[in-house]
Amino acid sequence: EKIISKKDVDMLNLLSATDRDILWVELYRPNLLKNTLLRISDSMDDQLIKELATNAIHWTTFASGQKLFIPDTDMRQAICILTGAITYTPQDYVPSQRMSKMSKMKSMSATRLTAFLERDNADGSQGEADGQGQVPVDLYRETWLCELALWCNWVTHGWAES
Repeated sequence: EKIISKKDVDMLNLLSATDRDILWVELYRPNLLKNTLLRISDSMDDQLIKELATNAIHWTTFASGQKLFIPDTDMRQAICILTGAITYTPQDYVPSQRMSKMSKMKSMSATRLTAFLERDNADGSQGEADGQGQVPVDLYRETWLCELALWCNWVTHGWAES
């Protein structure tokens, strides 16, 4: 099965801009509305999903084994898996090493986050780690990665590859 992209479909160039916009909304709307915040926002703003579908979404295909990002990468977009799978490996958090980045946050938030990370690391319920304390997770259809990049400046906290 070959995955095609927009550039593989010559007929798209024959559609009017209005018809192309309608097509993108119909294609992307179901996946966008699976996101709770987007679904709530759409109920208050009829144009939100249309604007996202026609101006903000970029369809990308990745080759098997292709790296999507590494830790500490500034993300300018969120990723929603439509087909296939992505393997995500969270960065092994050591709160003292992360403190320089957290110092930019309000001290109260940093304290809560540090407590959360320490509790999370001590928990041990994350699954069986590889030799470096990292637990790869396979993510499939309708899963979002770096979703916070939609609303704020986001830095990745792990590795992802297709």
